[in-house]
Amino acid sequence: MIFKALLFLSCIALWANSTVYVATYNVENLFDDVNDPGRDDDWVFSKTWDKQIYEAKLHNLARVISAMNDGKGPDVLGFQEVENLKVLEDLVKLLPNGGDYRIIHHDSDASRGIDVALISRFPVKKYRSHYVYRSIRDILEVDLDIHGVEVKVLVNHWKSRYGGALQSANTRYFCAARAYQLYMEAIRLNRDAAVILLGDFNDTPVNLSVSEVLNAKTSKGKVLAQHKRHYLFNLVGDLENRLVDGPNGTYYYGGDRNWSYLDQIMVSKACLTEEGIEFVDGSTEVFVKSFMMQDGEPLGFDRKTKQGFADHLPLVAKFRVNRP
Repeated sequence: MIFKALLFLSCIALWANSTVYVATYNVENLFDDVNDPGRDDDWVFSKTWDKQIYEAKLHNLARVISAMNDGKGPDVLGFQEVENLKVLEDLVKLLPNGGDYRIIHHDSDASRGIDVALISRFPVKKYRSHYVYRSIRDILEVDLDIHGVEVKVLVNHWKSRYGGALQSANTRYFCAARAYQLYMEAIRLNRDAAVILLGDFNDTPVNLSVSEVLNAKTSKGKVLAQHKRHYLFNLVGDLENRLVDGPNGTYYYGGDRNWSYLDQIMVSKACLTEEGIEFVDGSTEVFVKSFMMQDGEPLGFDRKTKQGFADHLPLVAKFRVNRP
């Protein structure tokens, strides 16, 4: 009887201290080795791309992802720039305990044939893919059961800045408005909903699309002070509040010679309380290892040498699950 009581208390302690490692990663044009007539991937095969190059890309990305979370791999990972379900299945096979992951993906009508996706070690209650705007990647909505707490994750990949940041800004406003609409739908159903938005937003935390249209603020105090619960906390603000070693951003644009946080994670106010799932202060970081960098920049994949990874660095954060 004493043993059972101790076991029960141990399980409670384990649950109470459960840490969840969440990441977002733009893996830069992860296509398989098949020229699919139903996908806009001809631009890939117009250059050299074959089975050997594809497998090298997979193994290189797996090396990065496997190194996350002290070698255990992430618990939840949002992807940008994946072609289809096959590339995700092939990649997950190379990860630590890859069989534990659920893969969530939906083929969208986006230009360039690239989608968003999610892998999760936690059960998936339901998911939906939401149309945003013509030729733009869908927003993937996934409801997870994380140790008994329902958490909604919205995976984003907004319009790129190709052709000019100002010229393409209006389309990102559309993306922001759609993401905010989906977020508010969750809040109207449950004002204490735990919602995580993540992805490659192709705008920085100070751009109006993020800070005003999406209402994602880098001040935790501002989010906690408002009562309508419509603000999101942008976890880049967690980085800004402390000295950080390494890159000051997830993307390095050589033309301007500076870093930007195009990749971001944002959370609802409910994730800042001590109930349900709670963001761990000070846990946000740009995930980087020395092998991922060259000359101070992310080492993108080179199909000729089969070396490199992606032109973005992952952004990661930790959460803890608290008992009700």
